[in-house]
Amino acid sequence: MVLVTVAALVVGYGIVLAYTAYQVNRHLRDAQVAVAMLRADLVAPHAPATQVSDHLATVQRESAAARSLTDGPVWGMPARLPWMGPPFVTVRGAAGAVDELATEVLPDLRAVRHDVLGDKLATGHGSIDLTPLIAAQQPLEHASTATDTILGSVRALPTTGLGTVDSARSTLLSQVTDLAGQLRTTRDTVDLLPPMLGAQGTRRYLMAFQNNAEARGLGGLPGGYAILRADHGKVSFERFGIDSDFAGLDVPTTGFDADFLSHYEGSDVGHFFGNVTVSPHFPYAAELLLRFWQAKAGERLDGVIATDPSALAMLLKATGPARMADGTVVTADNVVALSERDTYARFDDQVERKRFLVDLSKAVGDHVLSRGPSNASGLIKALGNAIDERRLVVYSTAPQEQRLLAKYPVAGQLDDTAGLFSGVVINNAGGNKLDYYLARNVTYTSACPGPDPTATVTIKLTNTAPATGLGSYAAGTADPAQAGQPLGTSRLLVGYYATKGAHFNSPTLDGKPTLLSSDTERGRPVFTATVDLPPGVTRTLVLHVEEPPAARGPVTTWVQPLVLPQTTKVRPASCGTKTR
Repeated sequence: MVLVTVAALVVGYGIVLAYTAYQVNRHLRDAQVAVAMLRADLVAPHAPATQVSDHLATVQRESAAARSLTDGPVWGMPARLPWMGPPFVTVRGAAGAVDELATEVLPDLRAVRHDVLGDKLATGHGSIDLTPLIAAQQPLEHASTATDTILGSVRALPTTGLGTVDSARSTLLSQVTDLAGQLRTTRDTVDLLPPMLGAQGTRRYLMAFQNNAEARGLGGLPGGYAILRADHGKVSFERFGIDSDFAGLDVPTTGFDADFLSHYEGSDVGHFFGNVTVSPHFPYAAELLLRFWQAKAGERLDGVIATDPSALAMLLKATGPARMADGTVVTADNVVALSERDTYARFDDQVERKRFLVDLSKAVGDHVLSRGPSNASGLIKALGNAIDERRLVVYSTAPQEQRLLAKYPVAGQLDDTAGLFSGVVINNAGGNKLDYYLARNVTYTSACPGPDPTATVTIKLTNTAPATGLGSYAAGTADPAQAGQPLGTSRLLVGYYATKGAHFNSPTLDGKPTLLSSDTERGRPVFTATVDLPPGVTRTLVLHVEEPPAARGPVTTWVQPLVLPQTTKVRPASCGTKTR
């Protein structure tokens, strides 16, 4: 009789446990669906507030039910058993994590969604209301901190060997990791924007407009500039100018590291304004730009912004066309060609050409400030794309702000990590505007395992410029060493930025041995070749790079923002198997 009773209790417990597991799975599944809908609402500027609240209530109800079931004795008893406990511990921990997200994080996000999204921030011509951003700082700080804590608890959940449970744990871990990263970025952005937009007092920035038709390491030659003023969210341009405004000035290069000064010794960065962007590391250029302005105007600005016509095209796609004073319509489709190709054919007088480019920059800048805030979501997307391609970079002289910026691509910092790295950076050495036509194809073939891993880097460069029809200013050269070359021949300094500790051997240009110089920037080796590229010609530079055995992948690829997109490929090594 006792055995029958025990058996009945075991069977009954098993039925209850199975039913509880079914209910837990149902509640978590329904919570997951509601979270997906809520997440869509949170990033949709015009989602109704009642809809957001309904989805949040569903998430909270379902997650609370799942947590309640797993916290009870039915679930708690098997969780204590070493031989069957891990699956119960993991499911209970997952239910608790989802419930904590629903109660500790999502309400804060609902509270601030209208403050940091949508058109509420726009108050008029070039003006942003900073009050909602400031109000969002504390809730976002709380939500971010809570999410980091929850992420730690999910990471600590044991793997179980049960595919369904482990898959659910992995999915939850991925989702919380993504959320934590997004919240850190949003929190940092909301912390940065008010002071940088003048919440505590007027800020003034030098904005450099790069001309990618004459390549520099950062992207292009800084042919024009503006002084941008931000005062309690009101953003405006004070003045526009051109690179020749800085002719004849000298600025100190003290404070720059020895590698930078050695690598760019021939660029005369303290005297020639057009070379301040020779390095792909934006903080170097920013400091030089600030020093040139101080030498000219006797004042220290609060930071630097650098951009290029391709970024302006992205912004114009969000705001619509701009109209210049002479009636020229500047659109997302024509701004790059208009500013980096057509002006050289349109104007023989270079002063007149530069005045046209100043007028173009002013028309686009004023238009974006006027129309951009009314399409906040489109503008944010365009800014994000420009930042991702390193076509919009920002530097602040305030140390705390710069430390925050340095965490993100918007700082334009050359990656200094120790992992596998591959980047091609080109500087125009001919003084022409032929890089508008430069096509680049870079292939990194990984090294085979072994004591001396050697990767192969193939760099194909094509000058797509027409053989005739280009003027001598755009297609000529300022380098006497190129005398006798066909018109339209480009002279390029092709720098390969390698993994820290890497070396090279047996470099070839078009299959013939060639010479490379070797320098260092930010602790990273840089191998540079001089390549002359006539119009219509493709030249191929191949390097065999001895990677440090300790370096790990995946390889980080660095793409310089020029006019034509670079084709970048990373290929696995073809490592033959050895036979005995």
